[in-house]
Amino acid sequence: MMRLSQTVAAAVLLIGVVGCQPNAAPTQLAAPTLEVLPTTAAEEGIWLEQPFGGGTLAVYFYTAADGANCVRFLADLPNGQPFSACAAPNVLAAIAQGVIRTAEGQDYTIIAARTLHTDITTLVVELRGGESYPLAVDDGGALLILPSVQQVWQAVPIDAFGNTVGSLIRLGTP
Repeated sequence: MMRLSQTVAAAVLLIGVVGCQPNAAPTQLAAPTLEVLPTTAAEEGIWLEQPFGGGTLAVYFYTAADGANCVRFLADLPNGQPFSACAAPNVLAAIAQGVIRTAEGQDYTIIAARTLHTDITTLVVELRGGESYPLAVDDGGALLILPSVQQVWQAVPIDAFGNTVGSLIRLGTP
């Protein structure tokens, strides 16, 4: 083992001496090629469809006309309306929130997210009241359904090691 490290050290020294001759023109090295990893973790179309409040809740991923990555959810209930949000430039998730009333008259806050980077494994949503909920990301999306009217004020994208990915995501009112 000692002999191998001495041989490597001698080779490095020899290369260093040969490569540094006086009055020699510098050698142009090729720029390294880096593989670009995919940044989108979610496919377009229906991400989730499930029973909800006497109807069906559907979450969609789509691209807006301006190229922004977006999320939309809709419950096929009376007075149901779609809620949508698109990610701002340099933000790694689109998060839509809204309140839906079930057929029984119960209000629920729905938070649907579309993550835009494969490193994001958890999205922690923080409510105005101080509560926080870590949402596991599945196929580039996450969903939280809370009873009553709540308001998310920010979300934190987290990787598998507990590190923040990108920056905090601030949200407006539902």
